[in-house]
Amino acid sequence: MVERKERKLTTTVALTPNLEARLKERAVALEVYQSDVIRKALERFLDEPEPKASSETIKLSEIRKHIVEAVASNLRTHTEWAQHTVQDMLLLAEGGSVFAERMEHFLDEKRYLANQLVPWLIERILFLLRGDLRIYLVIDSGTSLYWVFRVLDEKLREHLATDDKTRDLLKRLVILTNNTAGSFSYIAASNADRSDNSRLGGGKKGVVLADHIKCQVLGGEIVTRYAATLGPETVTSLRRARENAPDSDVKFIGLLAGQWVRLDEKDHHPIALARGFGQSAFKREMLLHCDEVILISPLAKIFHRPYAEICEGLCNDVSGKSYVDVGEVDKSELSAEETQYWTDHWETFQTRSQAVRLVTTFRTKPDQALYAHSGRLQQLFGRWAEPTQQSAHTDFSSLPHFHCRFDLPFGLNEWKEQCEIEFPHVPPVGEARPGDVSLAFLKEAFLLPEPFASWLGPRGRK
Repeated sequence: MVERKERKLTTTVALTPNLEARLKERAVALEVYQSDVIRKALERFLDEPEPKASSETIKLSEIRKHIVEAVASNLRTHTEWAQHTVQDMLLLAEGGSVFAERMEHFLDEKRYLANQLVPWLIERILFLLRGDLRIYLVIDSGTSLYWVFRVLDEKLREHLATDDKTRDLLKRLVILTNNTAGSFSYIAASNADRSDNSRLGGGKKGVVLADHIKCQVLGGEIVTRYAATLGPETVTSLRRARENAPDSDVKFIGLLAGQWVRLDEKDHHPIALARGFGQSAFKREMLLHCDEVILISPLAKIFHRPYAEICEGLCNDVSGKSYVDVGEVDKSELSAEETQYWTDHWETFQTRSQAVRLVTTFRTKPDQALYAHSGRLQQLFGRWAEPTQQSAHTDFSSLPHFHCRFDLPFGLNEWKEQCEIEFPHVPPVGEARPGDVSLAFLKEAFLLPEPFASWLGPRGRK
């Protein structure tokens, strides 16, 4: 009799980014491999007894009734859905808003980055607060940081609900922002807390975000196209906040965004590119005054190309002035007073701007359009890591850049779907204009193989 050996089955399971993150957290908590967590979950599922067939026939109308009642009860209990729905409707109202247009770009990736970064950020803030510091968190405008604001509101409320010690610590945190959409999220979260307390009546009341953590919107002109306050007054507001804060027990942490990001040709440090009224001036001020700066960006907005080549490739501007490099200051455009100010602070600005830490994603599968681009960036930086609790307690100068695993749920056969997500700034077929992105530039900048490169063929500027 021949003994048959048990064959080990190997299979591939497609996971959503959220489920993959939860799986990783559980594996770390149990100190086991992720495959062990999956195997144990399957064993529990398969060991459950088969449900017995009921002798009674349940009418479809009764099932429908139970489902409706359960959903309605859940929506009444958890009111955040209404808060977020109304908020998004107001922000995404039609009318030529650049913010509303960009909100749809890299949507899942931006949400994922926010969910990866914010727990690390709060852990770092609490670590610094325990050292008797006062923290000013400066949050830039933009859709990427709007999602950070959303997650930050949620996670801060969870920490405030833990104990009195944590609440006392977080009272020394102040948020400074020119992100009006983000401040709206803060207001909505605080009002939802008050609404929940009102429903509880004389029962146990929850914490209200605004009662413990202050958020200050930096003054200036409200630019509705960007959902931001911008201009000289906004710059002055941030400058005065820094000047009025004692240096001995204060740390400014900046969350920065760029319309694009370029990597310096010498040491590869990330530099935000910006255009539009007041954008570059405020970002420069952040770089000057923040002790620690984190630049958050989707992968397909990062270029390792010369500055002028990026401007020509993105919008057909050979002069290289369409997008302002916030790592430089053109003193010829400044007043005598501002020229002297930047001369006095130039060394500090250079030091801090070159110490920015980048937070982005990377692709792990060869069938992803940006797989080669990911590999090149990893080689350039050398030191990468995913955000962990341990690194939140590390000196900022010792931190590597952060990258988070993020693969689209599409394979090589679904290359069209991939391209539509990775390159939302490429115009549809037949709608290219002289100032649109260059297809040749994109192919080279992202090392796009076939069939992804062919998708660009009839689109954009040649």
